[in-house]
Amino acid sequence: MEPRVRSLRRDDDRSTFRSGDASLDAFFAQYAGQHQFKACASVTYVVEGDGRIAGYATVTAACIDIVDLPLEDRLRYPYPAPVLSLARLATDERDRGRGIGSRLLTHVFVLAARWPTSLAASALWWTRKLERCPSTKNSASSLARW
Repeated sequence: MEPRVRSLRRDDDRSTFRSGDASLDAFFAQYAGQHQFKACASVTYVVEGDGRIAGYATVTAACIDIVDLPLEDRLRYPYPAPVLSLARLATDERDRGRGIGSRLLTHVFVLAARWPTSLAASALWWTRKLERCPSTKNSASSLARW
């Protein structure tokens, strides 16, 4: 059966997840549930593999000040632009190369694309750790618009 993306559950075992990045692992183990179930500040989506969590992505609502937008978008948004922020994305080291990160990222893009009709977001915003995520751009943040 092909792995599917679903929302984090209260009873998910997050203790064995190891991405190789201590800050991503600590967030997932200690704070992802609190942010989702207590504070309602974000939602974490997971992919299961081999009876454990193989990867996760955490998203939250955000706004981008117009000075942080690309020049061509500043006229479109004379006020802070509502966006879906990809706060964290990680794959367990044991599951690298299986398309888990791509599956999660695709799920987040689909969520963001649905936002304009339901929650009035107009883009997806993310910041990447340049040393862990190669990119053809020199900037540390990206904006996908539709």
